[in-house]
Amino acid sequence: MSMPEGKTKKITTEEDLILFGEKLGKNLRAPKVIELIGDVGAGKTTLTKGIARGLGVKEEITSPTFTISKRYFYEIDHDEKNNSVEQKSPSTLVHYDFYRLDDPGIMIDDFEENLQDKNTIIIIEWGDSIQDFLPEENHLKFEIKINDDGTREIFELDDENIFSKIADKKSGKTDEKSANKIKENLK
Repeated sequence: MSMPEGKTKKITTEEDLILFGEKLGKNLRAPKVIELIGDVGAGKTTLTKGIARGLGVKEEITSPTFTISKRYFYEIDHDEKNNSVEQKSPSTLVHYDFYRLDDPGIMIDDFEENLQDKNTIIIIEWGDSIQDFLPEENHLKFEIKINDDGTREIFELDDENIFSKIADKKSGKTDEKSANKIKENLK
């Protein structure tokens, strides 16, 4: 699969995948739906861990494969009137995994309720069974592919051009301090 320049990101390590997710999370604003596509073990939950860290979620992120959904809370800072007033707003990250569901059943009610909440970011893994319910707006879509050498490529499949918004303008590489922090957290 060949994607236009700027729509593909090569990831070499698990740490880099988390750092990429963290940069993405720092640039997200609710409401947003993020659809993650990829084979088992591609890194969907690992990317979600990084996104959650970027949002400020303090809890450990785990795969919702057996529970179907998990809910995490965080607070975001809102600057008003040219950064003169700072307010904290409670927000929610809801992580769905529809892998075991051919038919989402009553989970679609929960999903639609979360879609209505303007302070919620939703991450979906294995979303084939709910494609008809996904919004056209505020919807990011990424595919993660594992290469033969173990590296991954993330393809942005929407028109948001989020990769260009979160690119490290200096070097495109992870700084040593951030990499060491992630290594420690992975132990």
